[in-house]
Amino acid sequence: MQSITAFAARRAFGALRNGLQSSFQKPHLLQTQKRTMFNDPNHISVDDFQARILRVFKANPLPFYSTVVVVGGFFIYIVVKTPDITDKVYFDIESDGQPLGRVVVGLFGDDVPRTAENFKQLTTGARGFGYSGSPIFHIIRNYAVLAGDVMRGSGHTGYSIYGPSFSCESKMTKTERGSVVMLLGDNDKVDSRFGFCLMEGPSLKDNSIAVGRVLEGLELLDKLSLQADQSGKPRRLTIFRECGLLPSDTSGKNLELRAGEETVQ
Repeated sequence: MQSITAFAARRAFGALRNGLQSSFQKPHLLQTQKRTMFNDPNHISVDDFQARILRVFKANPLPFYSTVVVVGGFFIYIVVKTPDITDKVYFDIESDGQPLGRVVVGLFGDDVPRTAENFKQLTTGARGFGYSGSPIFHIIRNYAVLAGDVMRGSGHTGYSIYGPSFSCESKMTKTERGSVVMLLGDNDKVDSRFGFCLMEGPSLKDNSIAVGRVLEGLELLDKLSLQADQSGKPRRLTIFRECGLLPSDTSGKNLELRAGEETVQ
């Protein structure tokens, strides 16, 4: 990202510099320069400076337009760009022993590598514990489904692959409908608890960091968000019956890696 920023800045300022040099080389502009800069014993006023810039712009406006296009395009790219998906994981959900369906999540491993790796290994159970068998502990109607308490299942505790908790890469991460976010705890640290966002809102955005997005199963989560009492507790015991990694082989087929299994290198 820093290299892209440096490249855009060099192109923008290079175009502006070249345009100014070529503009001042025009005869009528050189005469104006001599009158104002060398023949006038007084310093150049603000009005004279603004007038000179305006004359340069009228003589050759292309460098100014180029600068606006390059800089503006760069900022649009930053705002609109969607993080790349590096891994896909799945959650098979059941309620009171009845299978409900599958949710597939794509992880932002390039943008938040430590946080994404924590989420992935908790999904596969590579460290001997993880999301498999853990419940959905809190539901905010039409807004969010919270899960990931791998310790007690109550929503009050969690545990990461790095220890009780760890510092995430960044708090300033865009969240929207379908975002999968790690919940920030004390000192802006995360553990294993996370949430499925069903709509953008200030509460989750200010207290979470996006680790991925829902690729499949968003409609299932919408239905789940209606299955809670007034306190937000699910009416039925709803758990992740099975979860794991969905790597792709050379033929492009998805291979399921369930919790507790190891990846074959």
